[in-house]
Amino acid sequence: MGRGRPGGNPNLREHQFTNDGRPARNKVLSIRVTEEELTAIRNFFGDRCSEQCRDIILNQLQP
Repeated sequence: MGRGRPGGNPNLREHQFTNDGRPARNKVLSIRVTEEELTAIRNFFGDRCSEQCRDIILNQLQP
């Protein structure tokens, strides 16, 4: 049995996620750290841990 509304949502464009013209961030970078290192990183950066780590890496690539 299908889920959701038959025929889909006719107002999808009003509710769907957009990037506002920015490139999609759809690739994953994985690094290996110890449990203690991960805990320290999460404690330091809080809820925005991934975004903060990404920003630091990208800033290092700036000329």
